Amino acid sequence: IVDIGANIGSASVPVCAKYGYQLLAIEPSKTTLPLLASNILNNELKAKILPYTLVDEVREDYIKLFINKGNTGANSLIEEWNPSLIKNNAKRIEYVPTKTFDQIVKEEKIDVGSVLMTKIDVEGMEEAVLKGSIEFLAVNDAPIILEYRLDAVRKYQDKDMQGVLNMFESFDYSLYG
Repeated sequence: IVDIGANIGSASVPVCAKYGYQLLAIEPSKTTLPLLASNILNNELKAKILPYTLVDEVREDYIKLFINKGNTGANSLIEEWNPSLIKNNAKRIEYVPTKTFDQIVKEEKIDVGSVLMTKIDVEGMEEAVLKGSIEFLAVNDAPIILEYRLDAVRKYQDKDMQGVLNMFESFDYSLYG
């Protein structure tokens, strides 16, 4: 199982624990990583954690991640995405390393044919993650579960879901909602 934007593993850890699957968890937040590691250890999973934020292409080695004080699942590269920053007017930022998913697949020597499922939950950066996954998408035949907040993307990026849909359609994925 590949979990991109793993947070503390609440989506992937139970599935891997129940069925004995291996986990590749990608989570950039230094604040969240210890909780993710603890959940993996407590469930005795065979897993690897990679501390990166995934991008469409690497323009800089590190990028700002805006931290949501009350909900780490809402950490985002988009500053406005994080309502706790707006409310408290105190910016909590982490500088996190960047890679594309295709880089990770190559560097970690991931056998794409062994991937059973990929989950993507990246708070407004879904299209960028997919653009950095072109080689993976071309050969992947496992389901991709993607969380997408159309309301927030429209509000904070003035975009719609068309870019994400186009990416999936260009690789002949069947879409369900």
